[in-house]
This record gives sequence, C-alpha cells and structure tokens, in this order.
Amino acid sequence: MKLTYGLGEVIADTNIKAFDITYDGAVEIYNVADNLMLFANQNRIIGIMVDGNFVSGNLFSYEGEFKIIKCDGCDDSSLYPMTVVEAGLDIWDKIDEQWVRMQNVNWDELSNEYRVGKKPLKTIIRNDKYADLKKQKRINSVNILNVLNKARKGTY
Repeated sequence: MKLTYGLGEVIADTNIKAFDITYDGAVEIYNVADNLMLFANQNRIIGIMVDGNFVSGNLFSYEGEFKIIKCDGCDDSSLYPMTVVEAGLDIWDKIDEQWVRMQNVNWDELSNEYRVGKKPLKTIIRNDKYADLKKQKRINSVNILNVLNKARKGTY
C-alpha cells in the first residue's frame, strides 16, 4: 500500500476503505473523492468511505503546508501502514533542468518544499458534503477512530 502526495494532491495506489494520516502543517482540503468522509484537525486526517466501497487514485487536493508523518490504510478488515512517497517536494524537483534560467529564480521560494499556495491558519475542509451529518453528532472522529483501532488490532 502506497500513498503519494505533493504538488497539492494525495493519491492512493491501492484500494482502501479508510485511512488515518498524521501530518505537520495546516491545509485547506478540497476536491474530496466521492463518498469519502473526512475528519481533519491540526495534525490528523481520517477518511472513511461512507458507502463501504473502495477508493483509489486521487483522495483529495490541498493547498497549504503539508508534511505527512505516517499513514495507515484499511482494506476489508485490517489496518496496514502505508508507504508514504513525496512527489515533487524535493528542492531539485522545483529547479528547471536548464541551469541558464536559474539566474532569475528566487531561492527563498524553493526553501519551503512542503507548501503549495497559501498556508491557512488552520486545517479546513472546503465544501464538506458531510458537514451537516457531523453537526448532528451521528458520526464523529471518535467513532471512526474506534473502528480504525479495531482494524489495527485485527478485531474488526
């Protein structure tokens, strides 16, 4: 299981039903995959498919400062550590291959490789399709964490 992120995209290379990301930074999340409910705070993003189906490919887009520390992904019954791959985050990925053009580069813009666009004050989910459901307290991140912890222990 591999999770790739960078340049404003988070992508899973395999089918998962849920994930638990621990990160540093603050991001504005948008373009969330269909039927994927997200819970986000200052250092954690939990996602779960509300229809019980699998999701792969683009999970969501983001803008801000985002460095993933670790990620666990859940298949039908177990939670596994996912390999986190940074794409386009290395300073050398931002440098044009033709060194002649480097004389016009602002080196300060290359120093913060985990930022895409502006950094928000706190992590938010833009246009959250499940905001009303979350407000009704029918489902919350504590319930989701309990399910993920059971999967991690293999008791789900």
